[in-house]
Amino acid sequence: MIILLYGKPKVGKSTMTQGIKTLELEKMSVADAKILKTLKVDTPVLVIDSSTVLLDLLERSIAAADGVSCIADIEWAKGKPRLLTRFRDVVNNLASNKLTIIIAHERLHESKYLSLITPEVDEWLQIRADWICALRNEGGKRVLYVRNVSYLGHRDVPALNALPDSIDLMTPKEAQDFFSGLVKKLLDNGASDIETGT
Repeated sequence: MIILLYGKPKVGKSTMTQGIKTLELEKMSVADAKILKTLKVDTPVLVIDSSTVLLDLLERSIAAADGVSCIADIEWAKGKPRLLTRFRDVVNNLASNKLTIIIAHERLHESKYLSLITPEVDEWLQIRADWICALRNEGGKRVLYVRNVSYLGHRDVPALNALPDSIDLMTPKEAQDFFSGLVKKLLDNGASDIETGT
C-alpha cells in the first residue's frame, strides 16, 4: 500500500513521519543507486523521502553509467524513458509487501531536465498510490488534506475512508502523533498486505 504525502518544502512532511523507518536517499551516492531496484528493506512501514531526491539520484546514476553529464545527453533521447522505467521499478521494489509513505514536493525540480519529466512521474505516482494527502501551512496552522483515490480501482481502506477531508494539525508534534497513530491503525487492520497495481 502506498500513501503519497505532498507538501511544499519545510512544511513539516519529514517531521510528521519521524519515528518511522526512512530510506535516507540524500545520504546515498550514485553507486548506491544501483542496488535500489533489488534492495530489500525488512520493515512493515517505510518512508521514501523524497520522490524528488530519488529521481535526482537515479538521473545521476544513469548519466554516470553512460558517461554523460546528464540524461539529456544520452543519444536517441533514450535517457528520459530509461529514467522513468527505473524510477517505477525502484518504487515498486521498495513498496513491495509493506506500507510505504512517499514524500513528494509540490514544485518542479530545479534541474531543467528533471522538470521535463516531473509531471509524468507525478502522474504515475498518483495512479500508483492508494491514498494521497497534502500537508499545507495555512494562516499559521498546518492542515492535512486527504483524498480517496479508490475510484482508480484500488481497494478501499476503512481507516483512511473514515478520515475527514481536512485535519487541523496545529503543531509538528500533533502532526507526528496523528500520523504515527494512523500508521498503527493501518498495520493493525492488515493494510500493509494490500498491493496495488503497477
